[in-house]
Amino acid sequence: MLALTAVRERLSLTSSDAIFLSPLPGLSLSSSIAPRARPTAISVCRCTGSGQLRAISPYSRYADFSPRENARTIVPATRFLHDKCSREKGYLWEFAFYCRRGWWEFITILGKRRPPDPEDLGLERELLMRMYRLLVLTRALDRYLLRLQRMGKVALYAESLGEEAAMVGSALALRPEDVVFPSYRELGVYLTRGVPISEILDRQLNTVDDPLKGHEFAVFGDSRFNIVPAPTPVATQIPVAVGYALAFKIRGERRLAVTYFGDGATSKGDFHEGINFASVYKPPIVFICLNNQYAISTHVSRQTGAATIAQKAIAYGLSGYRVDGNDAIAMYLVSRSVFEEVREGGDPVLIEAVTYRLGAHTTSDDPKRYRSEEEVRYWMERDPIERMRSYLISKNVMGEEEDKALWAEVEALVSAEVEKALAKPGLDPMVIFEDVYAEPTPQLREQMEEFRQQLRMERVMRG
Repeated sequence: MLALTAVRERLSLTSSDAIFLSPLPGLSLSSSIAPRARPTAISVCRCTGSGQLRAISPYSRYADFSPRENARTIVPATRFLHDKCSREKGYLWEFAFYCRRGWWEFITILGKRRPPDPEDLGLERELLMRMYRLLVLTRALDRYLLRLQRMGKVALYAESLGEEAAMVGSALALRPEDVVFPSYRELGVYLTRGVPISEILDRQLNTVDDPLKGHEFAVFGDSRFNIVPAPTPVATQIPVAVGYALAFKIRGERRLAVTYFGDGATSKGDFHEGINFASVYKPPIVFICLNNQYAISTHVSRQTGAATIAQKAIAYGLSGYRVDGNDAIAMYLVSRSVFEEVREGGDPVLIEAVTYRLGAHTTSDDPKRYRSEEEVRYWMERDPIERMRSYLISKNVMGEEEDKALWAEVEALVSAEVEKALAKPGLDPMVIFEDVYAEPTPQLREQMEEFRQQLRMERVMRG
């Protein structure tokens, strides 16, 4: 409290001004992620008459970006209170950042007026091209799965259109031994983790090679890729992921549990119970909220009175990041930094990826009933794949012709895999009895025989 009093006196603050204490590491948006977290950081906000918040922060040697382009800098409290950090010597900046109620840093790379070069970010061409190909692959397969549902080949499908960057960017930063707890929409995560297109199609089409043998509902999971099958109920995977991470801590394993969920999930008790448990026992887990603005038809503004999802971490004594979810590079850099911190014993972290669901919630939804065309057009102009494409071309990472060739190659690959999957026979209904008991019980054997006779009768009736 003495430190806070000193800050107020130093800046002539009133009781209405806000002082934020945060354990977040310093961020340098023009050169990837800055060094490890310092003990405590202070940010100061002053309300203005225009409904904005004016942030007052001193110059930091850890932040090499312009204050005019960003919302905040973060510096150690000890440096903040140092004699050299005085208004008279010009070490203080003032710049406005609009927020309805509250304030939080928004991390972006591609959203900057002059995005930094790949070399300045420490990113090699091979990684960037792999990232872009995964984005394109996710979009192409997503389109085919939607068509297959419209053809009656897939029962129900949840599109990932517009959210590819948040999925691919974060998943690329994971290690093979890390365990993923997805929700029902993370197609880009599956592909980034190395799941073959054929297995995703087998799962959706319920072919004879369906890896989950018809169990669960429109989701995927496989221990070979350290992906726990996604549940259909919202947020139920979060507490399970926390328990899994706690097992890593008890065993002394340097592994992570990462759970994905939407903005609607933050209204569920599972989210609060899971993150609260994690804040107490500090297991190696990262919570990634894909804030796509809608929980079916309910806008995020009806989910919470807070200005952001990321700031919810503060209530649990954890760090939170608000990232441009339509920026695959920003998602990768932030995720990589956070994953390394947590893996090395740091506290759990909440990442809010601000993105947009361009498609419907599922194929049974009609989004035109609850959102305007103007809103959709606004977000279409921020298409994550187009932003990445423009960046790579402008930085001479790839050319126009190379881009066209990549799209053609991916489209041909997905089309060929779809044809193969459609040619396969369907799943044998008898598999419903498999993977229940190691040795079938007498009751189960009786049920199996009854069901087998029923199937014979149906075949006879069909001729």
